[in-house]
Amino acid sequence: MLYSRSMTQELVARTKVNFAYRQTGILHIFRNQAMLEGNLRQADFQAKLGCPYEKFSTEDCVAREPALSQSASQLVGGLFYPLDESGDIHIFTQGLAHLLSERFKSVVIQYNTEIEKLNIAGRNVISAITSHGEFKADAFVMAQGSYSAKPLRQV
Repeated sequence: MLYSRSMTQELVARTKVNFAYRQTGILHIFRNQAMLEGNLRQADFQAKLGCPYEKFSTEDCVAREPALSQSASQLVGGLFYPLDESGDIHIFTQGLAHLLSERFKSVVIQYNTEIEKLNIAGRNVISAITSHGEFKADAFVMAQGSYSAKPLRQV
């Protein structure tokens, strides 16, 4: 988590992509106690890895984010992660794609493509079989968010 954060900060500094980047932490709010308690377990785990959090009462949540005042009666509390960052990921990825395409003419960005299989030699991906055919490359970047886990299990 901290590695990902430091790499993101480095990438933002190097590329200068403007995507409403904010380093002010993130407040997660909850409407029921069971959800809050479940997320507390995850927060405790992350805290052991160096990602601190603060447990907020409903009043703390409203103080941090006054726009919640109209719905305060529906909240049971929140968790604030001071090291978390945010931004418009769509704008960020589009900006990176544009930069890569400009700087490296050999870069191919394939949208709306399902990875069916990765061909692996040792610890290296040598090609990807996709819904649009096979792609061979010296390097691959998988940007499928939570959908990345399944194809990456092969590596």
